[in-house]
Amino acid sequence: MAELVCVGCGPGDPELLTVKAVNAINAADTIMCPAS
Repeated sequence: MAELVCVGCGPGDPELLTVKAVNAINAADTIMCPAS
């Protein structure tokens, strides 16, 4: 079964990502993001 994890980008500063968000991004097979 597939899992969908949504990670918010907040104000856009990558240093504000949580450890859990970074782990989810690193474990992802596919990453989708808006063009702008």
